[in-house]
Amino acid sequence: MQQDEQTVRAYVGRRSYAMHLARAKKTGLMDHVQELSDAEAVALIWYTSKKSALFLKRMRSGASRRDDQAFSLVLSSACAKLPPFEGAIVYRVIKLAEHEFAPFVAKYRAGEVVQWPTFSSCSMSDRTRFNGNVLFAIQHKTGRTIGNYSWHPGENEVLLPPGRSFRVESLVVPEQGRLEVEIAEM
Repeated sequence: MQQDEQTVRAYVGRRSYAMHLARAKKTGLMDHVQELSDAEAVALIWYTSKKSALFLKRMRSGASRRDDQAFSLVLSSACAKLPPFEGAIVYRVIKLAEHEFAPFVAKYRAGEVVQWPTFSSCSMSDRTRFNGNVLFAIQHKTGRTIGNYSWHPGENEVLLPPGRSFRVESLVVPEQGRLEVEIAEM
């Protein structure tokens, strides 16, 4: 536990650690998830506070640093202690640049298996307000409810842990609008 606290405190900063711990206590996170350590609570709240963009970018690109990996282990431990999301499907929206469409469509053909290397924030609703041009409908097995404990509780967030494999069920490429991809966790 002390190692986790040192890891998270070094990763997010001393001031940020204290601020995020106070927020975790305010959301009731520590009351509802009893076995959650302070460091795990801070990792979850920090992740949802939108400060995690650079962390996620490095993790997705394979350019993670040692401290990213150590932080990811604490966040994974915290995620495993959250209640599972009972719904069958969660949704995720991403935004692709124009030059990314062709490789994306080639990778996400029906029947293909894809791996998502890092945490993936999803929504309980397909009416997600986030801008993007790709909508994933995900049949999941491991999603964890994080919305009530988020820095932004109105987002109805569900967190998928890292290293998940998915089978592509379908890809719809409309003339206009979002690509729609149905995937199922294996």
